[in-house]
Amino acid sequence: MGGANTDYLIRGNTMPLPGQTVEGFEFQTAAGGKGANQAVAAARLGARVAFVGRVGADARGEEMVAALKRERVDCRYVVRDRRHATGAALIMVSKDGEKSILTAPGANRHLALADVREAARAISSTRVLLVQFEAPRAVVLAAARLAHDVAHRVGDGDALDPEVLGRAAAAITADPAAWHPDRDSVAALQQLKFVWHHLAAFGYRG
Repeated sequence: MGGANTDYLIRGNTMPLPGQTVEGFEFQTAAGGKGANQAVAAARLGARVAFVGRVGADARGEEMVAALKRERVDCRYVVRDRRHATGAALIMVSKDGEKSILTAPGANRHLALADVREAARAISSTRVLLVQFEAPRAVVLAAARLAHDVAHRVGDGDALDPEVLGRAAAAITADPAAWHPDRDSVAALQQLKFVWHHLAAFGYRG
């Protein structure tokens, strides 16, 4: 459950400074968003995956759903929002790998508790619920509580939210500011062991 965006990516030699325009050398448009990306990754690893999220009732939303379906992701719980556009992300990447992202979450921020209730059967029967905070916190917590109450694993793929973390089997964050060494070291080590165990089960040795 989580975000689905259209990604607009430009690669260049350097990142522009404030007020500066620089020329890049590559432009790409792709389906993205942490939730959608994680759903596709799980499906490619052989899992049966259903995605819970919101896209706009627009051409980009239709393209997003079509892309997920091509990856064998069940989209019956993807809501078409008639009031808000499909999310978008503008991504700039320099040749040394530095990046900056500006997002317009759009329909992602309007995933609702009613959408969780609509997907309750899938959430309560899943072996793993993977969430991140591109959707509203209250909605993520409602799904996490539902999965936790039936003793399924909850994975927080974005931020170390205390309540979700308390219900999670594993947590991964890409935000260094979310890391608190003194408080999180023991829990993080346990989480990393869990993640490594499951990566190794899929044959990862890197």
